[in-house]
Amino acid sequence: GGRVDKKELRVAITELQRNNLLEAGSRAAEGQFAVGEFGLGLSSQVMLRGLDVVHQVGLQLQRRRSPGVLAQEVIQILESMLGYDNTAILLVDRPSRQLKPFALSEKTYGKDFSQAYENYIEAHDLRLGVGVPGWVAHHGQALLYGDVLREPRLEGFVTEMRSTLFVPIRVEGVVIGTLGVESRLVDAFTPLDQQLLETVAGQIAIAIQNAHLFSRVRREVADEG
Repeated sequence: GGRVDKKELRVAITELQRNNLLEAGSRAAEGQFAVGEFGLGLSSQVMLRGLDVVHQVGLQLQRRRSPGVLAQEVIQILESMLGYDNTAILLVDRPSRQLKPFALSEKTYGKDFSQAYENYIEAHDLRLGVGVPGWVAHHGQALLYGDVLREPRLEGFVTEMRSTLFVPIRVEGVVIGTLGVESRLVDAFTPLDQQLLETVAGQIAIAIQNAHLFSRVRREVADEG
């Protein structure tokens, strides 16, 4: 993905603030995302790349598209600019107490969403409160594991993936889903990745909330099931 210089970076942050794509008072909107934890011990190129991702996601979320299309575009940005694989946006289906795929990595699962949906469900236990995404959705806290095989709480967890990172997506304080990435490599993700995904998850949530799309999202998830 492209990089932004300092002037473009200031413009990007200003646009994000003006368009309410990040929560008022959040670290990112206040600029602390750039100068706080995100920048500690990291090169300016890495810092700018992360902020560029936030900017590009923000631009996409301003456009009037269906929630599913927007979610798929967010995944494409994350994968093209940061090299993520196995990216997924899952939404909570309360009646079944399960998570259901809403947007999935085309790079990993292919462009046929129906087939990707079935393959993802077959490879993951998506019960609320169970496994990594289920735990994140139930408790509303992010989980980052460098190697799932070393984690006692995941003993017996069958997966080809070694690293996993999931963060919650909230609307009005309610967890409506998760945004996550997985990798076959050990220690593929860092706290920087977690902070970036949390920021993007916040953008997704606010875009849904501001566009009054929450009920439509739930209907689309139900229809996919």
